[in-house]
Amino acid sequence: MKRNQVKFPLLLLLALFLSAFSLFGCGGSSDSPSVTPDTTDTTKPSVSAFTVPATSTSFTISGINLVATDNVGVTGYLITESATPPAAASVNLTTSPTTYTAATEGAKTLYAWARDAAGNVSALSAGKPCTVDVAYLYATNSATLIDLVYGTNYTGIDTWGSGAVLNNAYALDATYNPVFSVNNAASTWGGSGAVAFNGFTAGTLNSYTALHFKFKADTDTAVNVKFPGASPTTKEEIIYNVSSAISLGNGWYEFTIRLANHGSLSASTEFALIATGNFYVTDIYFDNATLAVPKAGDIDGGGSFYLKSGDGNNQIDLRYGTEYQGISVWSSGTVIADITDATYGAVWSMTPGSGWGRSAAAIAFTGFTAGSFSNYTTLKFKFNPGGVYTAISVKFPGATTEEVAYSLATYGSAIGTTGWYEMTLPIATKHGSMSTTTEFAILTDGTTDFKVTDISFR
Repeated sequence: MKRNQVKFPLLLLLALFLSAFSLFGCGGSSDSPSVTPDTTDTTKPSVSAFTVPATSTSFTISGINLVATDNVGVTGYLITESATPPAAASVNLTTSPTTYTAATEGAKTLYAWARDAAGNVSALSAGKPCTVDVAYLYATNSATLIDLVYGTNYTGIDTWGSGAVLNNAYALDATYNPVFSVNNAASTWGGSGAVAFNGFTAGTLNSYTALHFKFKADTDTAVNVKFPGASPTTKEEIIYNVSSAISLGNGWYEFTIRLANHGSLSASTEFALIATGNFYVTDIYFDNATLAVPKAGDIDGGGSFYLKSGDGNNQIDLRYGTEYQGISVWSSGTVIADITDATYGAVWSMTPGSGWGRSAAAIAFTGFTAGSFSNYTTLKFKFNPGGVYTAISVKFPGATTEEVAYSLATYGSAIGTTGWYEMTLPIATKHGSMSTTTEFAILTDGTTDFKVTDISFR
């Protein structure tokens, strides 16, 4: 018994010794299985190709090609006008950019950068030159190159008989100084006035894609842009609401006008900006900006008459103060807000009130000439029911059938997953004779806000 007790420990010690010898003798380590190899990525991405056009007739420089490679993978891109390496967090464009927007005119040098998932930013690569040359007509900054020169590229500035008093060096605005002032105190157009730039060579205005300008008005919330000679003539003059422009503060708005809205300008030799009351403009220029593709149905191709457009791409045919005289809530207590929607730009939002003894919301358009609605068969508009309403009502006072509730299921078409519906309403069939009707409203009972935009008749 004793011999067995001694023999077992000796064999155990021998086994342990041989195991240790095997580990250390073969270069192993007793703790090696728990060590994680160092796999930190320290290799910077490389910009392998970067090309930029030599010139750009737009602040948005298009046609850029940027290719970068990395031993693991490129996760971010950036283009700058500085040779100083940017912080890794700012190299955050997820796809290789094909455009770059400059803030000013002149000679630029662009630099390309790439980043990988480990935060490594590519080394400085050769800068690429590009000269930005935009066709300016008027600018606040006297250092801006005026490409469209009075007396050379165009030959006159006119008020088109509106009685406006022009001042091209108005210096009393708190934000931009100087600016072009249009004073309509002596207007012969019932309070409206115009500043027109004429004498361009036919075809000049047709060589651009966009007109840009900054606009401010004492009272008006829209500006009319007119290109006489535009084809078709129905697109010569279009109203653009400030809600479709970029607010700059202090009453100023920056407009980008898609010239395709006005059709062909090949015969146009002048254009004008028109508004009610005194207004001010500056930084007027044309360029060949690549504008975002219009949403389906935005451009009015004829046959439809718009009262409201979400992004200013439609000609407004039914104009407040001209074709109709007012916007009302019909004593419903509704609060109407002109807001900017992420999907459809300028929209009206209606918050219900209790003026009818119940919670309801309405937006009405009044003061049409009797019989106007008899010219149409269909009313279309985009409608956002706030995720609640399953129908929307339309009322034409004086019609054979004044008010009809239109269900979304029958008359609406969901626009993707945006929450918006395109409503197509057969008003001639549903409402009958509207020969005496001078107003209409879009309304609903309920406590939830609803929104509308892109209202048109056809």
